[in-house]
Amino acid sequence: MEWQPNDETMTWAKEHFASIPTGGIWAPDGAGVQYRKMEEDTFALMMMYNHPDAEDFHQKFMVLFTAAGYKVVEGDEYQVINPPMNADDQARMDIEQKQLLAQGWKCGECGYMLHECNLSSVEHEYVDTVDAPLSDGNTHTIEVWASKIVCGGCGTDIVMEPDDFHLLAGDEHFMQWASESAHYRAMPRHLVKQAADAGDTEVHLMGGEADGQKTPPWLWGLVCKRNAFGEEE
Repeated sequence: MEWQPNDETMTWAKEHFASIPTGGIWAPDGAGVQYRKMEEDTFALMMMYNHPDAEDFHQKFMVLFTAAGYKVVEGDEYQVINPPMNADDQARMDIEQKQLLAQGWKCGECGYMLHECNLSSVEHEYVDTVDAPLSDGNTHTIEVWASKIVCGGCGTDIVMEPDDFHLLAGDEHFMQWASESAHYRAMPRHLVKQAADAGDTEVHLMGGEADGQKTPPWLWGLVCKRNAFGEEE
């Protein structure tokens, strides 16, 4: 019997697929497949591991796409890749593939390449706090954030999921955040040591809030350099 999504999965799929911008990538973790949104109602298969599990996931996702009202085609750059045997190597390959595809993302309004935008001016914005359902029937409270950049071609605000921005921009632009009064940037260990030895008072261990505002979850527990606006870095 062919797999069919339940109502909860369908609701999630419709909301998630609609939120992906044209040119955006959907690459479910551990599935061994990647899809690109080509048009409002069309996705293209871009990569699939040469493995029965990946083929099985693809067939299920085809059912999910169709049920949600989307067409799926094979992209011009469709690749079949032999997955590495080592789990760490496979995870690294997955990330590298996603990063490579992210370099091809374009503005949906004018076609400007997103990697050529001023990524250093990104604004990481808190959106909401929601109770996410767990497989055991309980819920887990999570914070929803968004990353906003400005298109270098037409000036349109482009809002994406933080994970997508991370793929596009890398750690340099992702591991930072600005409150209304200061800029925070995550520090590598050698700079943390130097700052501690020098008695730097503008080094902060990031919690859930800074300057009276919520901080992005990917900075929690990290040591950041704080530069108040109006001061030289």
